[in-house]
Amino acid sequence: MKTRDHNWHFRPDVRLLPFIDRYSGWEGELLPQPVSNLARKLDEALGPGNDEGTLQPTAWIRLGVQHLMANAALRPWALSEADAYHTSREVDSGLVGWAKGNHARSRLYDEIRKAYPAAEKSLAANYATAYGVQCQKSEEWPSGSWT
Repeated sequence: MKTRDHNWHFRPDVRLLPFIDRYSGWEGELLPQPVSNLARKLDEALGPGNDEGTLQPTAWIRLGVQHLMANAALRPWALSEADAYHTSREVDSGLVGWAKGNHARSRLYDEIRKAYPAAEKSLAANYATAYGVQCQKSEEWPSGSWT
């Protein structure tokens, strides 16, 4: 929301928040580096989205990711597992099948699996520092193939 004398926004304009190199050409500093690294790898797995027709599913996914990352950086309390479209197991199952396509996909999938724990820990540490929130220990989290 702009006022007459100021260029202030009531809520963040996610188009101005650089999270993934694809969107901005430079890396944002709002989330820890391991989170940015994981986001880039996941974006690479998503693919370019060329010639998808008028519905442009890849573009819609990227727009949703921008909103999610803005919330993760600026207002994590707005995130809820109930909003997730797929469970971690469904995503992992899909990535396993996708990775079987060729060696490059298999390599990228391995990189994603290796990057996930560091991103998760750095994000938890970031929240603990920024908001004074004590996160659950990973042993207390629901077990899944990512942990």
